[in-house]
Amino acid sequence: MLILDEKTMEELAAPERIIPAVERAFRILGSGGYSMPARFSCESEGLTALYMPCFTPEHFGTKALTLAPGNRALGLPSLDGVMLLNDRKTGRVCALMDAKPLTAWRTGATGALGARLLLEVKASTINVIR
Repeated sequence: MLILDEKTMEELAAPERIIPAVERAFRILGSGGYSMPARFSCESEGLTALYMPCFTPEHFGTKALTLAPGNRALGLPSLDGVMLLNDRKTGRVCALMDAKPLTAWRTGATGALGARLLLEVKASTINVIR
């Protein structure tokens, strides 16, 4: 099993490939090329757990995240989690990855794609409201 921590993922990531990869994933989803059931969530005493499965013909993955807003006061990230990648035929675990960079990359790439696809071609600026 391949284990990728946050530092290794950051070292291996090619930022110029992330947006095109997310765009391909959205196109595959739109064509029905994989199955992504609704995420499951549960909450207890201010801690939220999210489980997000996805199935392709070759693999299935599950991203498990915890949202702990109180962590900010402790100097810790409010989001943490892992991504588990399994072989679709055997169920064998192929990889375990830190989900923080995956989540950040996907979120950023989705915003970039939305801006690119929805903005007028002649737009020269964009405002982001947070």
